[in-house]
Amino acid sequence: MSGGPRSRLSERLRTEKRWPGEIYHFAELGSTNDWLKDACRHGLPEWSLVVADRQTAGRGRHGRAWASPPGNLYLSVLLRPRLPAELVSLLPLLAGVAVVEAAAGWGVAAELKWPNDVQAGGLK
Repeated sequence: MSGGPRSRLSERLRTEKRWPGEIYHFAELGSTNDWLKDACRHGLPEWSLVVADRQTAGRGRHGRAWASPPGNLYLSVLLRPRLPAELVSLLPLLAGVAVVEAAAGWGVAAELKWPNDVQAGGLK
């Protein structure tokens, strides 16, 4: 995929040595996804990333309650993909696969839980 979004992001990370957007960190947050959606409505730029040490209102698939205890990594990234609508739903799965592949590159054995939860050493 020469010149595609993946290679552009990889090149940017390699040359700039930093994430291409702002990073927002919270010790505790209701939901990283909800925070990001709200901030997006107020003009947050693409590649903004929000991280929480703990979530109090995280949701799983189909709106199910989701335990988000401290010690795991909870984050959401704002993307504005230029894709046909039918392909956008694949992004969460692709993100999970990318994280597992990146972890393997660092020598960390990780596994994908459907659709985009990654576990390594018993932690998410």
